[in-house]
Amino acid sequence: DFSYRVFKRGYLLVQTPNARIQHLQSSTERMRAFELQRMHVANIFYLHQKNMPRTLKYRAALWWALLGTLVLDTGRALRARDAGYVAGLAAGLLDNVRGRGPSRE
Repeated sequence: DFSYRVFKRGYLLVQTPNARIQHLQSSTERMRAFELQRMHVANIFYLHQKNMPRTLKYRAALWWALLGTLVLDTGRALRARDAGYVAGLAAGLLDNVRGRGPSRE
């Protein structure tokens, strides 16, 4: 998308396979792991409500996916030594189970 917009403005696109880039992260502008995971869970529930039928099969698939997310976040928490990944996931799940998550129909 970006390359197309640059090309449309009349610039020449050149491939440079030897080019290198550094991507440095700034910790000051990032959300903490807790808030990020809580928002992630809210997004999963929102997308599921918006796009999936309300059948038992699809609800089971949602909870299976959340179980997989728990496993991945546990590994991420151990590697980063930050319990916020798992705590944010748990808080997001509690919010949605209690009805305080994304809007319900």
